[in-house]
Amino acid sequence: THHELRDAAKRTETPHALDVLATAGRHGLHRTMADALVECAAAIGTVLYVSCNVTSMAKDLAVLRQGYFIADFESYDFFPGSDFVMTVLQLVPSRWRCGGGGSDLVRQVLVLPVGLPA
Repeated sequence: THHELRDAAKRTETPHALDVLATAGRHGLHRTMADALVECAAAIGTVLYVSCNVTSMAKDLAVLRQGYFIADFESYDFFPGSDFVMTVLQLVPSRWRCGGGGSDLVRQVLVLPVGLPA
C-alpha cells in the first residue's frame, strides 16, 4: 500500500536504496500509490512497473513522469488474440538523467500489489 511505501522510504537512510515492483493491474495504479511513488522518489532507485493495459499505463505515466523517466521497457504478448499486452517499464528518478545515479550499496526491494486502493 502507499502507507507501506512511505514507511519504507522514511526508514531508508541511503538515497535510492529502495527498489519497487509495481504490478498495476488492468485499472492501473490507485492515484494515492502513484502520488506516493513520486513523493518517495528520493528513496527509490528503480521502479519496475508491470501493466497489461496500455490505456491505464498511460494514465499512470502522466503522474509518474513528475518524478521518473523510462530507462528501459519490454513488451510481452502472453495473451494472443486479446487487447492485452504485458509491458514492463524500468522507471528511474528523473535526476539520474543528469548523471546523479544511484550507489552500489545493497538495495532493498519492496514488492507491493499496488493496483488496489488501500
